[in-house]
Amino acid sequence: MKEAEAVIQEISSLILTWEPKLLELNDEFLGAGKNKQNRTIKQILGHLIDSTSNNTHRVIHLQYQKSPSG
Repeated sequence: MKEAEAVIQEISSLILTWEPKLLELNDEFLGAGKNKQNRTIKQILGHLIDSTSNNTHRVIHLQYQKSPSG
């Protein structure tokens, strides 16, 4: 459990560090720049959040299966 607590503390620290910085970014900036795939910063961030949510769900779901195949 100590490892989990360390991970939780690190994630909490990252959130406290980055949340104010991200909140300072305005919508014009977030929607203006595009990468090679023609995605804005806002779209990329949304994709990362969605992927994190989906992967967290998968990990939790797998913990309750008898085997990795189901």
